[in-house]
Amino acid sequence: MAEAPAGDVTSYFETVLARLRKRAAKASKVELETAPREVWPIASGIWMWRDGETTHFARLGDCVALILPPGGDVEVLTQVEQSDLESRTSRELNALPPEKKMEGLRKIRAIQNSEAHRTLFGLSPLAASNLNIETRILPEGTHVCLMTDGLWRLVDPYALMSADDLMKIAVSEGVEALARKLRASERADNRDTSNRIKASDDACGVLVRIGDL
Repeated sequence: MAEAPAGDVTSYFETVLARLRKRAAKASKVELETAPREVWPIASGIWMWRDGETTHFARLGDCVALILPPGGDVEVLTQVEQSDLESRTSRELNALPPEKKMEGLRKIRAIQNSEAHRTLFGLSPLAASNLNIETRILPEGTHVCLMTDGLWRLVDPYALMSADDLMKIAVSEGVEALARKLRASERADNRDTSNRIKASDDACGVLVRIGDL
């Protein structure tokens, strides 16, 4: 976002989604409402902004935030149940023949664009109601790492490192070092690939240090 939300956060994102849908409808060659829900694009997202001494987080889907205050412990903001569900679903789909697997994937995408409690960032006007909104009072020197679930695979489900280790590497070596470790692991022949649909996923992260305002 270019600016921090003013007023109610949910209302702000409802406005963002309405604008997104309007632009998509203008650009689309078919009517959005007549298009199958399984072809509607969706995405997870995470946003962070400061308002005075308060740091706000808004999450939609399976993105992750790690918070490390000076001399403190790492706090993880994520949806554990979402990761567990993805692992179970991936194992079930990966055990199916290719055509049945694709049929299952299309069904899941249609549900994510139809059922109010499952919608993500995209064309559905219902997604903003699923935001996880949290606030923290973070001291100067706190490090925050925002990341996609693709980078979080280092911790869950691959268990290549702990959240503490991930944050330690992010601070000392940078997010790029984490991405290199992840891609090296994904290229290994002995890795269990059944617990994720895609062999690799977008692995993005941003490391932020809270300064004195």
